Amino acid sequence: MKRVPNFYRRNAAAGAVRRVLDKKRADPEEARETVEQIVSLCVAMAAVSVMEWNEGQRDEYLRCANCCIEDYNIRAAAHNDQRAAQRWLDSVVEGLRFVLPADESLKRKAAREALIQKRMSSDRAWKLWAAALVAKKQNGMCIDRETAQRVLDEARDYYRDRFLPAVRLGDGYGMETLRRDAENVLGDAAPLALGAETTVYSNRVW
Repeated sequence: MKRVPNFYRRNAAAGAVRRVLDKKRADPEEARETVEQIVSLCVAMAAVSVMEWNEGQRDEYLRCANCCIEDYNIRAAAHNDQRAAQRWLDSVVEGLRFVLPADESLKRKAAREALIQKRMSSDRAWKLWAAALVAKKQNGMCIDRETAQRVLDEARDYYRDRFLPAVRLGDGYGMETLRRDAENVLGDAAPLALGAETTVYSNRVW
């Protein structure tokens, strides 16, 4: 069976709640998976918005994204080395750019280090969903790179202007805002594994 990345697994929601009940911040692996899914949803929503896709086109894009994820995992498993899969992914999205905006002041060293980790976590996610835009059929939507960059810019703006202001009120509030927006844009097809409560971005939930 082909392996689906952890950030699509439904038990992530239960795990997020458990961490809060145990009064623990997410460990690095859990934080990475959370950031990956947040960025994935930002790009997916931006694609549907910018392209003005109907339901059928939206579902085809989500199918292409799953194909790219499977292709990445197959390449990583075949070579027993994720670097081979990463080189393939980098070649598909060559020329495209997405930089995760800072979520807090970078005056403190800890804040700078946290941003570096979040950006590293976001790298594979945005590239996989961008690959689904630009890759040739059957694994992609065959969108030109200029339009694909518009999608990534829209995803960056959503993260900065919509998600971050919400998450500053508490991680749970930010995650719930993202969940509702994703369901409005992506419908039941939204690959949600976010808990309503998590502790990745701040020290409070609500």
